Amino acid sequence: MKSDMFPADELVMSRIPESGLNDMNINDYIAALTHKRDCPMSQQVGISESLGKSIGAYVYLRDNYDAKTYGEALQILRKRKVKPAIIELMIEEEIVGKDGTFDAISQGYPEYAEWLKDLRNESIDRILNKE
Repeated sequence: MKSDMFPADELVMSRIPESGLNDMNINDYIAALTHKRDCPMSQQVGISESLGKSIGAYVYLRDNYDAKTYGEALQILRKRKVKPAIIELMIEEEIVGKDGTFDAISQGYPEYAEWLKDLRNESIDRILNKE
């Protein structure tokens, strides 16, 4: 049976430890996102830019908050360790909402929850209006 996933998604899935995505090494997660960003299919469907933004967010959390795993990166957001000005920048630049960062920021920074919901709804509207 042929997979509906991007070829790069299969690479990402192969790197997830048996214990789950939260335990995935942050460098493996960044490498997998980078591989997915650079694959021709991502460029064709126009998701390369948003993947690049996600990569930047995880690099920031790794380098500035010593996140070792994907789950630790999300915990940093849930525990409100990042300055609100950085969170606002992440929202403005539409870096969040593509993966677990949406829920983590909504939990750690509830004052931004409505803004995040609006951002997600706008993204959905743009997708629906393309078709």
